[in-house]
Amino acid sequence: MHKTFLPATKLTTHASKRRQQRSIPPAVIDYAIEFGRCTVFRGAESYSFDNKGWRRLSAYLGPQEKSFERYRHVYVVISDDGSAITVAYKH
Repeated sequence: MHKTFLPATKLTTHASKRRQQRSIPPAVIDYAIEFGRCTVFRGAESYSFDNKGWRRLSAYLGPQEKSFERYRHVYVVISDDGSAITVAYKH
């Protein structure tokens, strides 16, 4: 069981479908926002894990970090109202 610390991020219908299709747990979205690096592109914020953010998340999760390794390349795009508009893997 992973630790929870944030309320679940609100997802648009599109983001919810993409999250399910790509098998990304809701907690990973929250972790990316909390521990990831934010970049702004065309008015939307994109969160993804850089090395520093991943180390912080790993320290937070402790031994459970290994089960989250597959999500290291996830990114989340957040609209100006705070909703996640998509979630995917960087290639």
